[in-house]
Amino acid sequence: MSSTWTTRRTRSRPIAPALSRRAGYLMWRGALRARHYGLMAILTDTGPASQRRIAAQAGIDASRVVTLVDEMERLQFVRRRKDPSDRRAYLLDLTPAGKRLFTEARTATAAGERTLLAGLTTAERKQLVRLLVVVAGERRV
Repeated sequence: MSSTWTTRRTRSRPIAPALSRRAGYLMWRGALRARHYGLMAILTDTGPASQRRIAAQAGIDASRVVTLVDEMERLQFVRRRKDPSDRRAYLLDLTPAGKRLFTEARTATAAGERTLLAGLTTAERKQLVRLLVVVAGERRV
């Protein structure tokens, strides 16, 4: 597939460069990866959560969450603290730096999505979402 994807309404304006400038620029500069974004989104939605809960919600193995959290803790995006209701478990929460980065990334992602989907009607957007849910479910993404 070409890096100059276009939609019906934006045939003269390539989409991939717009996405790399907007939605992807945080990831391209190395500040954030997709797996970081997913974990940050869960923590933003749920508040402090255990690694087990995050693994279940993300549909990934708990050992992968540990590795991801170790990396994010080293980057100072996430902090671990003992769970007061279960001394064997840890609760994860975003640090202030993690919250700022997630807010910036969410804003950039929304702008990229608007650019990418600009050529679709409302009905086409709904259909795309339905199809992506099916694909993600089949692949356990």
